[in-house]
Amino acid sequence: LYLNRDTFQNEKGDRLAEQIRSARLSCLPIIMVHENDMQRRGCEFNIFFGTTPADLIEGGLYKALAIAAYPAQYRTTSMALLAKALGAVSQKEQLKENLKRIGSTKGERSTAPSAPNPKDAVEMHRI
Repeated sequence: LYLNRDTFQNEKGDRLAEQIRSARLSCLPIIMVHENDMQRRGCEFNIFFGTTPADLIEGGLYKALAIAAYPAQYRTTSMALLAKALGAVSQKEQLKENLKRIGSTKGERSTAPSAPNPKDAVEMHRI
């Protein structure tokens, strides 16, 4: 849920509120992002307590922390935190998991072809 000063405004805001109600009834997780960049229509978080429908506030919509989307040099970090909240893993973490998995299968016969022997390459070149 992207939160900026336009969130929950006008007819679009009414439709958004209905979608959130439906998602919450279906027990879907809602990840919130609070825009802090004024050039992207960011605002202070307390604004949302005046624009969000009361039933959503009372129902606990804002009990979970929103991820802050900061401007300029902090934007990349903000987006990385959002990606992680959405389930992304860093390549480094993925590599660690792959190495663990390979290590746990050590001793088992591999179905993958073995790496070529450099001597074989030299012998093939001579032919």
